[in-house]
Amino acid sequence: MIKVVDYTDTPLHMKEILVVNVNHCSDADISELFRISKVFGITVIDYDGSTVLLECTQTENKNDDLIILLARSAGRKP
Repeated sequence: MIKVVDYTDTPLHMKEILVVNVNHCSDADISELFRISKVFGITVIDYDGSTVLLECTQTENKNDDLIILLARSAGRKP
C-alpha cells in the first residue's frame, strides 16, 4: 500500500551549499575570514598561507548576504 501525503500548505526550509575559495589573503584577511566563519557558522574546509576555502550551508538569502559581506570585505562590489 502506498500512502500519499500532501505537503502543499506545509512551509519548507530549504538550504543550499555555497563553497567560496578566497585567494591572495594576507594574515589579517585570514583572521577576518576565521572570525566571519565563527559568527556566521561557516565551515573552513581548508586554508594555507594565502588561500581559504569556506563552506556555508544556509538558506539562499543568507548565502547571498555572505557573498555581499565577503565582497565588501575585499573592497569589491558584489
